[in-house]
Amino acid sequence: MVGAPASEIAKLAQVTLTAEDVADEPECVICNDEFAEGETLIELGCKHRYHRACISEWLELNNSCPCCRWQIPLPPSSPATLERRASAPAATMRQQARRPPARPPARPPARPPARLSPPPPPPLRARARPLPP
Repeated sequence: MVGAPASEIAKLAQVTLTAEDVADEPECVICNDEFAEGETLIELGCKHRYHRACISEWLELNNSCPCCRWQIPLPPSSPATLERRASAPAATMRQQARRPPARPPARPPARPPARLSPPPPPPLRARARPLPP
């Protein structure tokens, strides 16, 4: 896959995080570092947020969001656009344009859920007969 041009990466929206934003999305899914309140991040059109260095490096290679695969719109005459059109059928491109962005995967629970039923009882043992005298 072809990455996004540097000119398009430079145009991406910058956002400053609030405490509420940090609670909603606590870490960068590329580097797994935690976000901090007041930090400036890059927000893609799908609303996923990343550190500038992380997403810039990713987009140089991939041209899509690492979480939902939303693609960066490219200028019609860019080499990446021409290559994408040549390698993908028109129907696939229309489907991608209509597809809503996916939500990031949910975090797994911190511990396994409690057992729903009690454990089975131990097997019954046959009684030993007393030995004859």
